[in-house]
Amino acid sequence: MQAFAKRLSEIDPANRHRHRHRHRHRHRHLTNAGRLPERIGALREEIHARLESLREIPFLVFHDAYQCFEHEFELGFVGAVTLNPIHAPGVRRVRELHRYIRDHCVRYVFREP
Repeated sequence: MQAFAKRLSEIDPANRHRHRHRHRHRHRHLTNAGRLPERIGALREEIHARLESLREIPFLVFHDAYQCFEHEFELGFVGAVTLNPIHAPGVRRVRELHRYIRDHCVRYVFREP
C-alpha cells in the first residue's frame, strides 16, 4: 500500500496527507491508501456476484486483453479471434471460428468498438 500512497501523492500533491498510509486499528483513522485493500475486496465481491449467472456461458473475444479479468472471475472464455488486434483475421481463420463457435456452442462474440 505504501507504493500506492506514494504514487497518489505524486499525482495529487495538494492532498498528500489523504494518501499517506497510516497503520491504525480503527478504520476511521485510515487514509485513502489504507482503505484501498478493503475497497478492492468489496469491488471484487460485487463483480463476482454480478457475474455469477454468466460464468458458464462460453464466449469469444476479438483479442484476449482481459485474461486476468476472465481468470479472476471464472468466466467462460473459450478463445480469441486474433492474437494481434492490428491485423484482421483472414478467410481461413473466419471459417475456423465459425466451426469453433458452432462446435462449442459459443453464445457471444465480443468485438472491438
